Amino acid sequence: MSAREPIAEPPPDQSLAALCDLSSPPVTAAKPLTGAQLFIPLPDDFQITPQDDLESFRRHVYFVIARAFIENHKLLRSHDLAVPDVDDVRKWLQSPLLSDYSGGATVLGMGAQGGRTTTINDADGFSESGFQTTIDAWLRDCFPSPQTGAFIGVIDNLELLETSQKARALLEALRDSVLRRQGLRWVLCGARGIVRSSASSARLNGVLSEPIELGPISDNDIPSLVERRITVYSDAPNAYVPVEERGFHYVYHILNRNLRDALRYCESFSFWMDEEKEFPDKSQERFDLFETWLALEAEKSLKATSNVKPRAWRVFDDLATAGGSCSPSDFADFGFNSPMAFRAPVKTLEDANLVQSSKADSDQRRKTISVTARGWLVNHQRTGYANAPE
Repeated sequence: MSAREPIAEPPPDQSLAALCDLSSPPVTAAKPLTGAQLFIPLPDDFQITPQDDLESFRRHVYFVIARAFIENHKLLRSHDLAVPDVDDVRKWLQSPLLSDYSGGATVLGMGAQGGRTTTINDADGFSESGFQTTIDAWLRDCFPSPQTGAFIGVIDNLELLETSQKARALLEALRDSVLRRQGLRWVLCGARGIVRSSASSARLNGVLSEPIELGPISDNDIPSLVERRITVYSDAPNAYVPVEERGFHYVYHILNRNLRDALRYCESFSFWMDEEKEFPDKSQERFDLFETWLALEAEKSLKATSNVKPRAWRVFDDLATAGGSCSPSDFADFGFNSPMAFRAPVKTLEDANLVQSSKADSDQRRKTISVTARGWLVNHQRTGYANAPE
């Protein structure tokens, strides 16, 4: 199912699991469903880093919500939901002048009437003129209760905040102004356990649900995954596919079943094909070319890796063999007498971008050591390409 398709919740006797089945056709809400909740994904995902300004982030969220009202105007109307006039919304967002009403939240014919003033649509004036208040009024009128439905927003890559302490502070700051707004539901995504750590905040108790741990995609789902991506992203019926199912399965396993890293290397290979004007017609030829390109990338990465001594390489090889992740407390498994002695080769591997370490919030001591995507590619070469799937 495409991440941008609106979902109308099925009647109680219909399995909700069917909506998530990769083999089933996309679910749309082309016809009004009596008594059904309507959930519509916002047109953009959101991402924030420690350097971002929270007020700018909130304003961006509200602009995206305004766009969602425009893009889904007919769908919302088909469900008999109260929405502002789409032409007025578009004009209002694009106009250099904004109408601000006193005596109530009157916006584009929605709400009680009052006195009217005009302000310039610059950054500060736009915020101060009631932009967020306006969107909140639209959300309340359109989705008057949780049973009506909501827009679904995604805040992705929370691990970019580096520690769960920063992520928790961000989510606490956004709790009332974004996360708890009527007519909005949120999905928070992050790697390395940062969402679970952030959700433990007392201020977020009752706001965030219990996190769902997502493991690697199973081999059985790879064909459906590749098929769906081709369907969604193809710009023509017979679009050329640089990496097909077999090739994706190949790189996915080499990179220790990391979906994001596998997709990134598929993208890099596609760009390389375009630059070199290499477009094999047969599937076997495409796979062979991808396999060769990946081997060359592994060789280049290994050659570019310097200052790694034999003892550090032994740690790296043992770590990859053990699954790619460990804790400093596992030092004895790698032949060391103390965490202090274990730290030196780990630091060498970190400097070479072969492993990465996450840190605890309280004392900043390393708590998890894991092989990077580059590390897995180097491991592919060091094992003589023996870690590739059959």
